[in-house]
Amino acid sequence: MRVRVPHLNLGKSGGYRLIYRRSIIDEIQYIVFLEIYFKGDKEDLSASEYQRIVAESEKIVTKILDYDWVDAPRFG
Repeated sequence: MRVRVPHLNLGKSGGYRLIYRRSIIDEIQYIVFLEIYFKGDKEDLSASEYQRIVAESEKIVTKILDYDWVDAPRFG
């Protein structure tokens, strides 16, 4: 998701990037925010960063209620 930064007047293409994963389990919708970065600091995710985020999101959604958030890896 691209997020506009109003005070910088850059529009969505120059704003923040928000990486999230949405899952529906037992009719409950869960949204897990995985990464956020400013487009001015970083152009795009590298292939290895993307793979790490996908792998971690798999762990989260398969154990959404029992996931250990304290020891969760930090990306970036």
